[in-house]
Amino acid sequence: MARHRRKPDATTDRSGQRQLSPPRWPVVLLLAALTLAAYWPVLSAGFIYDDKLFVVDNPAIRGWGSLPGFFADPAGTTASVPWPGIWRPLRTASYALDYTLWGLRPLGFHLTGLLLHFCSGLLLAALAAFLLESELAGAVAAALFLLHPVQTEAVSWVASRGDLLMALFLLGSWLLRTVYLGTRNKRWLAAALVAFALSLLSKETAAVFPLALLAVDAIVPTAEGPRKRWREYLLWIGVVIAYLAARMAVLPALPQRPYWGGSLGTTLLTMCWALFEYLRLLVLPLWLHVDYVIAPVKSLVDWRWLAGLAAAAAVLILAFWKYRALRWPALAAAWLLIFLLPVSNLVPITAVMAERFLYVPLIGVCILAGWLLAKIPVKYRNAALVVVCVPMIALGIRRNLEWQEPFKFWRTELSRSPRSVIAGNNLGQICYHAGDLPQAESLYLQAMALDPEFPDLHASLGDLYYKTGRLQQALDQYAEYLRLKPDAHNRAQAEQRMERIRGLIDQQQNLKTL
Repeated sequence: MARHRRKPDATTDRSGQRQLSPPRWPVVLLLAALTLAAYWPVLSAGFIYDDKLFVVDNPAIRGWGSLPGFFADPAGTTASVPWPGIWRPLRTASYALDYTLWGLRPLGFHLTGLLLHFCSGLLLAALAAFLLESELAGAVAAALFLLHPVQTEAVSWVASRGDLLMALFLLGSWLLRTVYLGTRNKRWLAAALVAFALSLLSKETAAVFPLALLAVDAIVPTAEGPRKRWREYLLWIGVVIAYLAARMAVLPALPQRPYWGGSLGTTLLTMCWALFEYLRLLVLPLWLHVDYVIAPVKSLVDWRWLAGLAAAAAVLILAFWKYRALRWPALAAAWLLIFLLPVSNLVPITAVMAERFLYVPLIGVCILAGWLLAKIPVKYRNAALVVVCVPMIALGIRRNLEWQEPFKFWRTELSRSPRSVIAGNNLGQICYHAGDLPQAESLYLQAMALDPEFPDLHASLGDLYYKTGRLQQALDQYAEYLRLKPDAHNRAQAEQRMERIRGLIDQQQNLKTL
């Protein structure tokens, strides 16, 4: 009996050997159509939230003379106000390029973000097709990466440009390294290391990529195992060390804030619940918002950390024990957990969790999903793809429509995250500038009841009280703002206004005595 031979596709050559090749044009066009189907609303969106600080009010991006400062002085060029703990020079340089091409037209900035997202999808399509030995599986993995609703924050929010650049350079580095392993041409390895360095200069969380490569090498069998590649791993680690040295020369401190809940222990317990939320977002991407307010887990009797630990244990057991022989569940779990490490608050950062933190970790999950969907029998496959992709497109459109307009965005944010002081303050500011002062005051006071130590709320209330003639209350709020934020970038402006208010109060008292 003749032995059945596997029909070659775009991932194999005539001898049946795997080869890395770009997606074919039909795949490229299909992925482009799917991406536009989900993201068309963002093309008419404006700047929102921190976009004002990083782009609109940032004078450094309005000329290339500030370029050296992007690398040497991030405190002055990252945003229009000091932004401690962040050094992402390539992100800021990309804003300068957009400004050169588009001025302050939001369309140009959103087009750049959408193009970066799409290019990352194409790189993932090539890599997944090579790993899974199936062009179809690669295309499905890329489609899920491009369409998953949790990606909308990174793509639609201009301030999240660093995630897009990091992902593009990381996938490019992985692809170049794959070519090197097939050709043994060291020029490809050098190019891969350069791309990795660029990813680090885009966002610091790329630093765990060497650990992810080690996991890939251990899980996906090759002719040369990880033990024989130790010299190569030293090169990747060397890039990380060089980056950390450069970063520490510019930013001596890595933490962006104290530990959540006041200690490393409470932070670790809290992050167990954050991990549960991340896993929930992967399979049920509903109720999306930018400010995830998670009360610190301060006690072992708090069920939230147990729920997170149980979910993580279930993932690990399934990936590394039950389905270990299938490889791809293990790869997905390893990739996800490795790239969540930098945002796990072991080194405290300004957010407990965020949807944009899943942008790169999602890659491994998409490879697994591409493999699973491609294995479905042909007669059911199209229906399965429609069932998966259509809801994702619908949810993506819905979320991108919310990103279009600030009032709608913050109103939605406050409804989904009612304990968000940031949402209450920002929605109040929109009402304030629209002239709806009673509504603005109500929102400020509601947020103040949640967190009386939030400095910007006191500044907002000070502005409102000053505008409505309640001078002593305005003075008190400005004083509290400066007490809570002694290094405020607008301290001189606040002090000048306080001096003006004291003068007005004195005038009123003098009139009363007359």
